[in-house]
Amino acid sequence: MAGVGFRITVQGAERFLRMLEQSEARVHHGVVNALKEGVAIVRADAVLNAPHVSGRLRRSIRGRVEESRVLGASFGIVGSDVIYARIQELGGVIRPVHAQYLAVPLDAAKTPTGRTRGGPRTFPNTFVIRSRSGSLLIMQRHGGGIRPLFALTKSITVRGKHYMERALESNRSRLRALFGREVKASLEAP
Repeated sequence: MAGVGFRITVQGAERFLRMLEQSEARVHHGVVNALKEGVAIVRADAVLNAPHVSGRLRRSIRGRVEESRVLGASFGIVGSDVIYARIQELGGVIRPVHAQYLAVPLDAAKTPTGRTRGGPRTFPNTFVIRSRSGSLLIMQRHGGGIRPLFALTKSITVRGKHYMERALESNRSRLRALFGREVKASLEAP
């Protein structure tokens, strides 16, 4: 078979490959920096958006950046380890586990800041009645009268507050710009 052959010699190929390897490390560093800043932004807004009575949920919201060698990826995490954080975020149904009813505190069982003064068994002189509407109430004899302390119910449906989702969504364009800026700066670095 007849043919023509040719040879190409690229000068500086080794230098070019070294630059690519260096830019990969710089881009990774830029992405990690953007993740750290992005996590801080989303965490701050999640704290502001979180429902609060005692402040425990807000204080528990943390953020961190993790790098997985197995996955070959870096990612940011914002979350809480408080047991009720998930149901406050997503919503759901709460049912009693060790009792027949849930005891929902009413105003007389709460402090002025909205915290419960204690469970139903911590209040003296209590008894249960069925209201005209059929609801069960734990009442307390108090100062010559009676007052309602708790409503008893089989379940409670909690609407999701989506405080973390809203924090992420409201910052989406800001995060895009942040990542774009960091990657661009990494590629343009000498």
